[in-house]
Amino acid sequence: CDDFLTMCAGDSKVHAITLCNFFLRFGHDAYVVAGRSHAQAEAYFVLTTNTPEGEEESASKRVKVWSPYTGKFYAAEDSGNELVSVSMIFNSKNVWANVQAHNEPWYMEWGERDNASEWLPFFGAALPAQELATNQKVP
Repeated sequence: CDDFLTMCAGDSKVHAITLCNFFLRFGHDAYVVAGRSHAQAEAYFVLTTNTPEGEEESASKRVKVWSPYTGKFYAAEDSGNELVSVSMIFNSKNVWANVQAHNEPWYMEWGERDNASEWLPFFGAALPAQELATNQKVP
């Protein structure tokens, strides 16, 4: 991360992971979304599924897709979204493959990741997640 910030450069994946970690640090339910955008063949965005305290929004508008380059966000059901297809999402807890009939974000169900007919988890009972040590030093 230090190299990315020092050089002020990186692809959409690096930007999305950094933005997702920012949201996670401040208590948001956040995921990196791997998929395709209008502008790129492969693209990464950030999905948040909760609304911070004090903000009133309808339940359907709480799922937001954030562009890691521009900082703009869209409601997931907005067909004008930069993100046009979703293959998987991940965060620090797991990786989920999109196994829904549609991969366009405006048609997808974003609710519970426990529903295996919508999201297939990588880690589970058969393959539990393990805590990995880090080489990073916290300042």
